[in-house]
Amino acid sequence: MPSSMKKTKLLLSVVLCLFASIHVYALREVNFRNYWDRDIKSLPDSVPLHGLIDDNLQTLEIFSTRIIGNILIEIINEGGITISTRQIYLSDFPSHTIFLTSFSPGKYQILLKGNSASYCADIEI
Repeated sequence: MPSSMKKTKLLLSVVLCLFASIHVYALREVNFRNYWDRDIKSLPDSVPLHGLIDDNLQTLEIFSTRIIGNILIEIINEGGITISTRQIYLSDFPSHTIFLTSFSPGKYQILLKGNSASYCADIEI
């Protein structure tokens, strides 16, 4: 084998090893939508909440574009059973992280209930 071919193979092998060792940073957007609740008389047109799922860290980050106040977060599995409930306050730093490491792979519904509106999103882990 000529020397240039050996160098090319070595370089290609190094590049392939580098690509194999780089972690893929995967973020998936979570789209919240208005959720009708009988206790709420009207719903705002825009949804002030956005979410991102980080597949590597197994987290759900919820962001708010305005101060919402107290929010009840319910995570509901495919069978309709609430498997996690927590109360948070979205104020000056309007974001909250939910760790998904304890959840089994599958489909879930995230329900966010505030004083003036409720929002939900479907996610898959």
